[in-house]
Amino acid sequence: MKDILRKVYHHYYRFSQVSILGRVACLGNEILGRLKLEKGLINHQKSRIDFLLELDKNTTIYTSASIVYPFLQRTYIIGTIEQQKSNFFNKRKPNLIFLDSFSELTDQLFVNKKTGKKFLANYSDISHNNSFNAAYNCLGLLPLEELESYYEKFFNKLFEVYPQTNVFFIHFPTTLEKRDKFCIRGQSIIKIIDTLSKVYPYLYSISIDDSLVFKSDDESDELKDFPYHYSEITYSAFVDKIWNILVHKKILQ
Repeated sequence: MKDILRKVYHHYYRFSQVSILGRVACLGNEILGRLKLEKGLINHQKSRIDFLLELDKNTTIYTSASIVYPFLQRTYIIGTIEQQKSNFFNKRKPNLIFLDSFSELTDQLFVNKKTGKKFLANYSDISHNNSFNAAYNCLGLLPLEELESYYEKFFNKLFEVYPQTNVFFIHFPTTLEKRDKFCIRGQSIIKIIDTLSKVYPYLYSISIDDSLVFKSDDESDELKDFPYHYSEITYSAFVDKIWNILVHKKILQ
């Protein structure tokens, strides 16, 4: 019955025509695909909230993707570098905004020593050879003690620019993560966003119970130990949670 209702809902609400402003990585993309909302997505995958706020004030801080490309260990992320030149706050008002926690959880900030130009990537995305280390400083993760302040600034700006827009913030489970610093960060982000969702009525904090988190069984050798790709059970738990909000709140009618 649920599948039938989804087909009807998608037909009448024309999800393919819904505009989505996003800052999502693999989890958010998997969820949007299952909700049939991916066609309208404008994404800024690795644009951390501190970077987005700074870029809005200074549109020249980003690094050209062509400059970063020779230093990439994983060249397939080049599109996420290109996205970082795009201002999150100058778009036509979207129907929905989807964010996930991956960038504040794992992305690190790199700054060119001469020009001050910046870009974001996972540390392991980069080939840290002598040429790269001579050209760039790694400023690391957004400091844990600054997360709450930056999230407050970000959502103040977001709802000022896109008032009354429903925002879904999806939390990457750290259940499969073995490194304490990321587990602590993940829990801190959940706590902050849960609190802010009580301040902003259009903000939804989406997390699931650890009992629903399972590893993907369809991974390449490179990603077999990656703790942030999940099973269909896990993706379905997120989808159902968001689906229930969309229906019960009558969003997109």
